[in-house]
Amino acid sequence: MGDTATVPAIQEFYEKRMPLGQALHRRVLNDFRQYMLVGGMPQAVLAYVRNKDFARADQVKRDILDLYRSDIGKFARAHAGRGGTALR
Repeated sequence: MGDTATVPAIQEFYEKRMPLGQALHRRVLNDFRQYMLVGGMPQAVLAYVRNKDFARADQVKRDILDLYRSDIGKFARAHAGRGGTALR
């Protein structure tokens, strides 16, 4: 997200075995919470980085999951047509 200072600072504090301090710790935790909410899907991350909009990132994730479900359903139907059991 354009922050080039935080990771080197964390690394330096870690190597020196020093606490980050409250302000930096709060910022890092806030960034981590954002990361957890957005998730790791590259398209969702890109949508969030562009707009800082959790709702848009969530919609991208839902769209991806819908595509997965559709693909799984196609596979299950094809597999069931060959004498196998359908996935539930």
